[in-house]
Amino acid sequence: MREAYEIAESMDRRPGYSVVAYREVGLPVFRFSVLMTLQEEGTLGVIEEFVLRCLRRGINTVDEIQKFLGLPREVVAQQVGQGLSENSVQSAGRLCYQLTGAGKERLDGSGKARLISDQVPVFVDGVTRKVIWA
Repeated sequence: MREAYEIAESMDRRPGYSVVAYREVGLPVFRFSVLMTLQEEGTLGVIEEFVLRCLRRGINTVDEIQKFLGLPREVVAQQVGQGLSENSVQSAGRLCYQLTGAGKERLDGSGKARLISDQVPVFVDGVTRKVIWA
């Protein structure tokens, strides 16, 4: 950390300005402990989770999933393709898909999002009344 005289000397080098005197002062900074309730993220992404849920409920083509979720066809097709490559989805005929055992396990473990309460310190500049991001 720089000493006060070093800061004063650096300010004295600016053209057209001269430091006449300086003194150390304390600026008000307030620390608040905020109790936040956060949701811990599950293991699946939201789109992947709902595509797998659709397959579990018998909505088993890309077009049906796309219409049900209201997502672009490319997004649904990409998620189904990802499921095929990860062995959580398998083909069940021409353009139909179903969950595999691994897909069912993956889906069962995904909805276990937990709520966590945690104390988070927040610092506020007392002069500007703005949060200080550290």
